Amino acid sequence: MPDDEDGNIRCYASPTVATLLNPMNERFRLPRLWEASVDREAGAGDALVACREVTTLRQVALPTLTAQHHARFAVLCTQAAWDGGLGATEFNSWANSWLAGQDTSGVNARELADELEAEAHRGTGLAHPELLMGANAARAAVHASKISWLVGRARDEENSRAIELAAEAIHTALRMTRLDLVSLSEQAVPRAASAVPPVQPAPSVAANRILRALPT
Repeated sequence: MPDDEDGNIRCYASPTVATLLNPMNERFRLPRLWEASVDREAGAGDALVACREVTTLRQVALPTLTAQHHARFAVLCTQAAWDGGLGATEFNSWANSWLAGQDTSGVNARELADELEAEAHRGTGLAHPELLMGANAARAAVHASKISWLVGRARDEENSRAIELAAEAIHTALRMTRLDLVSLSEQAVPRAASAVPPVQPAPSVAANRILRALPT
């Protein structure tokens, strides 16, 4: 069925993008991913492709992504969208160090998030959405940092919270500017982590392939 009133069916440009954006868009608890041939080419950097004809080819496994991957994606999107202004220098300084593997405890991320939230709340918060965007991205990193030493329900809760905050940051970033989400997803997720093995035999694959997430 068409996704929207315009009759188009919207498909993701890659498995990684589909997995990273599911918490913000479809929010499927147990998503399924299908490789498909479509009638239109994806534009450079486009995360979604609006198609008229879609033919599914095979079901594929979702990339195995962690809260850390979602947090990295959120931080990269925030950096790309936050082009100067109040708090940008501080955020970029922290983000560059965190993306390089520093602040693994999340202490600096928590301090930054507190500072950005306090600054945003001095007004209505609506005047400076970039401050809340930066705070959410940093807070996602805080929760992701706890995953390595937690187990059971506590680990699941921190994982879910990190992904939720990452989705909020990405949503704000996309409202601020157009982003090359495909390129940013490739920076956020190492190639080995985003490999997608087939879970069903595949027939011969036509050109112009695309992937589409379907609900269970």
